[in-house]
Amino acid sequence: MPSKVRAAICIHLGSTATEAKQEKLATAYCERHGIEPTSLVHHPADALNLIRDGIVDTIIVAYLPADRVGLAEEVAAAGGELREARAQRHSVPAAVGKVILRLFDGGLTVAEIAALTDESTGEIRATLLERGRREGRAD
Repeated sequence: MPSKVRAAICIHLGSTATEAKQEKLATAYCERHGIEPTSLVHHPADALNLIRDGIVDTIIVAYLPADRVGLAEEVAAAGGELREARAQRHSVPAAVGKVILRLFDGGLTVAEIAALTDESTGEIRATLLERGRREGRAD
């Protein structure tokens, strides 16, 4: 009988979702997919170390940090798998992306842009990262 997949639930502390909500989403995902959650971590690097040390096979996230778009590749290179408990984010249409860039370059914050465009702050951040912009610029 094959052994059960062991997982680390990785909580994204910068998310607008509470830690409890993220843990609930990830735990429910594990239950639906026959995965055994054995660890709870608060930083992707800690989850990667669990993969490298052979303690877990999979990392489960409910909210993937927007600045960690390459996390799945890092996890795969370490010999594991990254799974997202929530449905994948949608990409904003190109026209909306252009507006987001103009607003951001004009000095608006991510929260202000989200309020104007009805997109989530996560979508705004992902759009900015995809187009080479970062929050907290020194300019």
